[in-house]
Amino acid sequence: MTDGKLRLRRDVPQCGGLAGASADVFAAEPDPRGEQLLDIVLISTQYHQTQMEGGMAKQMNLPVLTKAELEAARMACANCAVASKMMAAAEKEKSGALAQIFFKMGFLNMDEVKCLEPAALADVIERRVGKAFQLEPKAFAEFAVVKTSQGKYPKWKAELLSIAGPAKVAEIEAETATQYSYTVIEAAASAPGAAGVFVLAPEPEAKGRKK
Repeated sequence: MTDGKLRLRRDVPQCGGLAGASADVFAAEPDPRGEQLLDIVLISTQYHQTQMEGGMAKQMNLPVLTKAELEAARMACANCAVASKMMAAAEKEKSGALAQIFFKMGFLNMDEVKCLEPAALADVIERRVGKAFQLEPKAFAEFAVVKTSQGKYPKWKAELLSIAGPAKVAEIEAETATQYSYTVIEAAASAPGAAGVFVLAPEPEAKGRKK
């Protein structure tokens, strides 16, 4: 970068999971206007070759990031965000509807239901029909309760807290590397200088460089 706001820092470990790739981190210099700038990580691969000649970098064999690829990523991210919101709303609606019918069957909460295997659940329901609840006649034999999945889901953090104590858990959390998630949006929809936003733009021309 040549706008004076970013400096190249190479004291960052290589990004894991990217064979043959190295990470160049451009750390933002303080902005005199007080705007928050970002640390921008650029990944260079074996296809990114830079030669220094006469004090000027010549980049060759660089892959071209196309508008179509960026638009595809933006659309995929947008669609995923919409689907995630719809999924969350559907899960909430499903949980409420299931809690309603099982509560009427005499279960205090869904944890009681989840602890019963299908045969045991069927036995409990059959014993409660006509005693704890009654089934509307027109609903008889119209619906069925079906198992969709099973598994064991230990509460690892709670177990570790009870065994090792909060200090050890806090130490493990502090030593665990932070991970970040990213998405692609339209630049026009972003706020200039907002945290977490980096607008993709061509590198500015260096002073004195001939066009």
